[in-house]
Amino acid sequence: MTEWRKDPEFSGAIERATAQRLLLRLERELKAIYRAETAELAAKRLSEFDAGPWGEKYPMIAESWRRNWEHITPFYSYPPEVGKII
Repeated sequence: MTEWRKDPEFSGAIERATAQRLLLRLERELKAIYRAETAELAAKRLSEFDAGPWGEKYPMIAESWRRNWEHITPFYSYPPEVGKII
């Protein structure tokens, strides 16, 4: 192994970059849910998220959405332009 790879600062930077890429992918998946045009479409996308690899790895995300669903669904009644502001 080369000397620069043994540097803890380098390996920490790699770990942070990897974590950041994973979070960006997760964020993309969640945007599909909260930017859905209707509550029905959001529920469908949440089910797809939960059944997919993210739901398997982080089941608490879908659980939290479902636990708070009654507080989330009113936002889908607004037009998309207003929903972005909220």
